[in-house]
Amino acid sequence: MNPAAENWSGKNDQYLSAAMEWLRLKLMRSAATLSAEKLSSREITNADFAIRSASLQMTDFESTEPLPALAFVKRRFGLSDFEQQILLLCIAMELDTRIPALCAKAHDDPNKPYPTFALAMTLFDEPAWDVLSPQRPLRYWRLVEINKLMNQPLISCSLRADERMVNFIKGLNYLDERIIKISSPFDINTDEDDLPPSQQGSVADLVKQVQTLTADNRFPVVLQLVGQDPLSKQLIAQKIAAALNIHLVCLPFELLPTQSQDLEEFGRLWQRESLLLRVAGYIDAHKETFGRSNGVQANSFSLHRFLAISQGIFFISVREISH
Repeated sequence: MNPAAENWSGKNDQYLSAAMEWLRLKLMRSAATLSAEKLSSREITNADFAIRSASLQMTDFESTEPLPALAFVKRRFGLSDFEQQILLLCIAMELDTRIPALCAKAHDDPNKPYPTFALAMTLFDEPAWDVLSPQRPLRYWRLVEINKLMNQPLISCSLRADERMVNFIKGLNYLDERIIKISSPFDINTDEDDLPPSQQGSVADLVKQVQTLTADNRFPVVLQLVGQDPLSKQLIAQKIAAALNIHLVCLPFELLPTQSQDLEEFGRLWQRESLLLRVAGYIDAHKETFGRSNGVQANSFSLHRFLAISQGIFFISVREISH
């Protein structure tokens, strides 16, 4: 293992341990206030001291670079302190078997061994109602899943962390399986062949173009590869991605969602992925013709909509463009 990666992994584990200890203490402290056997003033003081100590330990880890994964997610997706704490509560359900029972006790209801927005409102400092908004990060980026039963108030619905986010915060950063399912392998890879000198110059120019656009935050970045040879286009895209140290994923055009809601969700999923990984999409539309007929107009609209939602880096492979 790379020493730097190994050092980060150890630091991330220590941070998570401190965060889990802080959360358990918060849950136990909350549950104790609902218990018939009230805590003594000494016990309250000791509990509060332990919570502060765990919190300070977390703060120490968050003050160094590279950030622990949970702190990185907070910064990357613009979470408030309260939203970060809710995400931690949901992730803890997957990491510690003691958390469900502590949630039930903190709810004062044995039938609620799970996180809810209502529990978070009473458990954490500085709660905010806007956390319920679909435009706030937890819901917008699908960081947590909401299990909503018929006519159930949103605040009392059970919450669960998205599996991809659980793995990321544990230190496992792999492409989301929902993207893997519609991706396909390339017909050629950079180890098999090289480009002629004329195309090598074009690759260098395109690498500079992508670097300039991304540095200026001008997304989506779309490079259109036009021509009759699909293998050459794949190789060019892979050379550019390798020069940029970006993982390239092949997305066959015909497998992209076509329904509006599905397209919206997949586009947002891809955008989330591009914030977690250095990833670019190679959309293989080599067999498609984008022109003025109704069918291809619809296909063209779906593609442009996906690119607009995703706000990432894309290579589009087409044979030709009809005008």
